[in-house]
Amino acid sequence: MSSARLTPWAAALLLLLVAVPPPAVQASSLEDYIRLRQSLARSPSAPAREELERRTERLRGELLVAAARSSRVIVLNEQQRGYEAEGRRQVVRLVGRDGRATVEALSAGGAESSRWERSGALEPAAYLGLVRRLLDELALLDDLPDQRFDPNAPGPRRAVAVTVVIGEEAREAAALWGTPYERLSAVVAAVVEFAHSIPLLP
Repeated sequence: MSSARLTPWAAALLLLLVAVPPPAVQASSLEDYIRLRQSLARSPSAPAREELERRTERLRGELLVAAARSSRVIVLNEQQRGYEAEGRRQVVRLVGRDGRATVEALSAGGAESSRWERSGALEPAAYLGLVRRLLDELALLDDLPDQRFDPNAPGPRRAVAVTVVIGEEAREAAALWGTPYERLSAVVAAVVEFAHSIPLLP
């Protein structure tokens, strides 16, 4: 698991993670699924590949069933032009609970904050489709290098983070610069686009 120490919004992330009551333990293991996917990526011609693929597919299906019962997806995108300049922080949280799904998009800073924000219920199948996409997302499956936030660093700052929680297990990834940032920011952008384009239930 990779996680950068992103001090400016660590408190916000903590609040988001505890906002939903902890669910019961499920049998399927998100960690086992991730390790299986990593093994498949490292050994594309492994003798036991077919068996690994069957186990991976079975675990994915079980995780999606568990995600319908209790799960959440949280993405954060923060940008600050300078030490004195006002930054922009965007958070999207999607929650699956007992066969229902909700979305909440929040923004702090920037002239378009109020137009960016959105909340409501959505079709559970659409939410589970997003979770399935994230379970296949290599930028989230890979163990990204640890990038530590320096609060004294000058100049523009940016940070992205993705958290997927299924049952009591969480997969977290965060990045501040370079290739890890570019890969993870693409995932964040896809979740943000989903949150703003998916039709909400009346």
